[in-house]
Amino acid sequence: MSPQTTTHSNLVRILEAGRSAGPVLGWSVLVGALAGFVGGAFRWGIAHFEDGMSALRALGGDGNAQSLAISIASTAALVSISLLLVRRFAPEASGSGIQEIEGVLDGVRPLRWARVLCVKFGAGLLSLGSGMVMGREGPTVQMGGALGEMLRERF
Repeated sequence: MSPQTTTHSNLVRILEAGRSAGPVLGWSVLVGALAGFVGGAFRWGIAHFEDGMSALRALGGDGNAQSLAISIASTAALVSISLLLVRRFAPEASGSGIQEIEGVLDGVRPLRWARVLCVKFGAGLLSLGSGMVMGREGPTVQMGGALGEMLRERF
């Protein structure tokens, strides 16, 4: 078999596979674009929230007891609000989010996408913006999964 024939047969197989996978590919691109937009907005929000928190802490001066008290109080207040949101409205939004999405994919956990999306975004913004140390990846994965569920439910 010549290289040209092999290339042609591979191209034909790819095009045939593309016909059956086209709708799945289209939905995948849409979910990916939405997840990228929400993830970008999440990252942008965290950066601006951190800037605001830095400005608030600067009101107390540089490195003195008042600055430390403002830092501790503001972080404690925002993390408490974040915890309240998660516990009250969407307990499945706790943690990194990756295990929750794995549970949904395995069929052992439900995904209430509207609650998860709103609570994960807001509570994550409060927690990360207040200075808590955690990754942005897990929340972004869970919000992307919620967006995929939203599209599946709607269409």
